[in-house]
Amino acid sequence: MSIKRKTSKTLIPSSARAFVTGMGSVFNIAGNYYNDNCYLGGLESDANAISSDWAIIGQDLDYSVSCAVQELKTLKDKQLSLNFNG
Repeated sequence: MSIKRKTSKTLIPSSARAFVTGMGSVFNIAGNYYNDNCYLGGLESDANAISSDWAIIGQDLDYSVSCAVQELKTLKDKQLSLNFNG
């Protein structure tokens, strides 16, 4: 059974983002790095991360339930075929 999985977006850690921003501003690569509207705030970023985590957990649960249902159907079919042949 093949189920397409969505990949979640992971945000760059703030320490790495701060380092890259600082290096870019020193060399002034690609313009102004100090646009305050580019990044999410702490609570909003946390909420997005938690939402993404739960979405992945939901996909995993859906896949597990689908596999279990398929296995139960297969076992039921095997039991029925044994009863009619015997």
